[in-house]
Amino acid sequence: MLHLDRGTISGILSRLERSRLVTRVSNPDDRRSVHLTLTARGRAVNRNRIGSSEFAVRRALARVPARDIAIARRLLARVSEQLHAIASPRAGTRPASSRAKS
Repeated sequence: MLHLDRGTISGILSRLERSRLVTRVSNPDDRRSVHLTLTARGRAVNRNRIGSSEFAVRRALARVPARDIAIARRLLARVSEQLHAIASPRAGTRPASSRAKS
């Protein structure tokens, strides 16, 4: 999803752990994956910061009616589904939008 190799991700996670920003716990169901949790220090760093893109998005969403956000959420979910279908098509199938009309 991030288009980074495992070594890069491992290095980033190790630095976040050393900085006491996250805790990493092995997934008991799948030893290849881990559960990450922000520590109290990580949550403090992650708070809204004026000037960040996250702050701008939160501020914009706070000014939009809930009905419009629900519509946008559904639209983005459909776009995400189509992008996922393009990125990992099942054998012998294509997304509905690319099939020939009969």
